[in-house]
Amino acid sequence: MRSDSVIKMIEARLPRLGLVLNTAFDVTGGVLFAFIAQSAFKRFMAAWEGGFYLGNQGSFTAPTWPMELIVAVGSALVCLLFFASALRNLSVLVGLIPANGGDKMEVGGVPKP
Repeated sequence: MRSDSVIKMIEARLPRLGLVLNTAFDVTGGVLFAFIAQSAFKRFMAAWEGGFYLGNQGSFTAPTWPMELIVAVGSALVCLLFFASALRNLSVLVGLIPANGGDKMEVGGVPKP
């Protein structure tokens, strides 16, 4: 069972409602990941300034800041993707771009058969 089966059924019957629900989902996801990125950046700064390490001293130790940085950057990128998707859905809703959004085009502008 797919996690988006209900929204796909709604989109098939009521496309505008589907766009509104997808936009709400994307904005909610963007806000959530903005909070995660903000918190992860604070953890990164604490690890960077505090010189935190994991492991057993004398056996193996590794700094924690690279992992914290990966989480912060990854969360920020996911946040941007959610907001870009919400912006695309809003553009379709107000009629700035067509609903298919150029999905029928291949790389280089060559149409799909």
